[in-house]
This record gives sequence, C-alpha cells and structure tokens, in this order.
Amino acid sequence: MAEETEAGAASVDPAALAMALNSPGTAEDVRAFLRDQRAMLHLQMEGMQAEEPYKLSHFRLRRFSGWAKAAFEFSVGLLALAVVSALGAMVWNAAHDNGLVI
Repeated sequence: MAEETEAGAASVDPAALAMALNSPGTAEDVRAFLRDQRAMLHLQMEGMQAEEPYKLSHFRLRRFSGWAKAAFEFSVGLLALAVVSALGAMVWNAAHDNGLVI
C-alpha cells in the first residue's frame, strides 16, 4: 500500500503541480489556509504556555502522593508485622507455659 502511494506521488508532473499552485485562485486559497494554520498554531502555543504551571504543580502533587502512599503502605506493613509477631509470641508463651491453669 505504501509503495502504491509513493509511486502515485512520484508520477505527478512537477510542471502541472507548479501551474496549479501558481494559478491566482489556488495561490490565494493556499495563503489563506496557511494564515489560518499559523493563527491556530499560535493559539495552541498560548494554551500550552498557560497550562504549563498547572501541569508542573500536578506532577509535583503526583510525586508527593506517590511518596505518601509508599510511606503509608510501609507503615501498614510494619503494623501488620507487629500484630502477627505479638500473636505469635502469645501463642508461643501459651504453648510453653508450665504454670497452673484454672
């Protein structure tokens, strides 16, 4: 498919293309199109420049959120390990207790 497109593009007569683009109506249409594209590009660049500070603060917030989540998960893991260790110690002490049971 790409070969057909390349072959079709290569078969265009450059003189015919130049004559079509140099005709008064087509040249003005092309200039108007390029002016519109330039105006749209400037609007997009202004929008991107206006969004940039918000994107940076969002990335900073996401990074802080990631660190906070990791710290929270680590502390929950330590708490679970402490609970399991305490239960294990209670079971071990109960199994090896030689005292009086009432």
